[in-house]
Amino acid sequence: MVSVLTDAEPFSFKGNDIGVLVIHGFTGTTQSMRYLGTELHKQFGFTVEGPRLPGHGTSPDDMETTTYLDCSVTSRTCCRILPRGRVRCSSPAFRWAEL
Repeated sequence: MVSVLTDAEPFSFKGNDIGVLVIHGFTGTTQSMRYLGTELHKQFGFTVEGPRLPGHGTSPDDMETTTYLDCSVTSRTCCRILPRGRVRCSSPAFRWAEL
């Protein structure tokens, strides 16, 4: 099992019925999105999910074995666990995830 880098773990903040999915960029980690997620939760009470995409935050070898499909499944799963009704995944890449 590959170990996850410090501060690269996924995060989740349970809040109100408005859900926000914050996804780090390619080769990034949740560390780059944690401040945004924390502030959205603290200031507005949103429910926030910050997944660590497969192959990210571990090692280059681990990233080499993952595909965009692995990342899509993780993102889609997070959209499903957020509160229903007021969730929007705004990136065109995640248009299929709109609820």
